[in-house]
Amino acid sequence: MRGAERASALFLEYLLEDLFVQGEIERFNGRLRDEHLNTELFFSVADAQAKLLEWQRDYNEVRPHSSLGQIPPRESWPRGS
Repeated sequence: MRGAERASALFLEYLLEDLFVQGEIERFNGRLRDEHLNTELFFSVADAQAKLLEWQRDYNEVRPHSSLGQIPPRESWPRGS
């Protein structure tokens, strides 16, 4: 592959990877909105922070994820994390 062709291929690969990551972020944002933001009332910034931290703990440490073989993300992290 010549230099320009290689650069084009690398740029296309970068764009496709970026689109995949962007899709994952959008999916997470939708889940956060549907499962938490649309179902809670927040009475202050501190209240919102506390409720979001609890949701985050549940999402990462308790709830199984199908992409991880029905285990919570915390169980897939390296020991000591």
